[in-house]
Amino acid sequence: MNKLSFQTSEVNAVNMINALGYSLKDVESYWQGVNQDKVPVRWFFRVTQPGRYCEFQFTHETAGDENVLNIFILQFENPVDDYLSRGQVNDVPVCLTKFTYLEEFKFEGDIYQSFQTGIAEISNQAQ
Repeated sequence: MNKLSFQTSEVNAVNMINALGYSLKDVESYWQGVNQDKVPVRWFFRVTQPGRYCEFQFTHETAGDENVLNIFILQFENPVDDYLSRGQVNDVPVCLTKFTYLEEFKFEGDIYQSFQTGIAEISNQAQ
């Protein structure tokens, strides 16, 4: 997997999970952070499959007139725990980061709606 294959006009976390070869059932953990006004501004979740996992972090920031969503994705293959669980203590490689993705989107209109829909699905799956 070298690139994500989703439309930048549709920032939906479920589509991103699927583009990396995972599905909603692979969601392992989910966390949401809020600002002082109790408004969600950070989202983190991890999806896992045997021998690999992927971490997603979304941050909603407002500065002046800017209203943006930052996306940061890390995909790992051959995690250390996988090697240790198979008793291969002497052959443990460093986790390989296969893909890092960082982008900033204007957080409004269709992007806002699509993002909220995807996060709601992930939150429901993680419960």
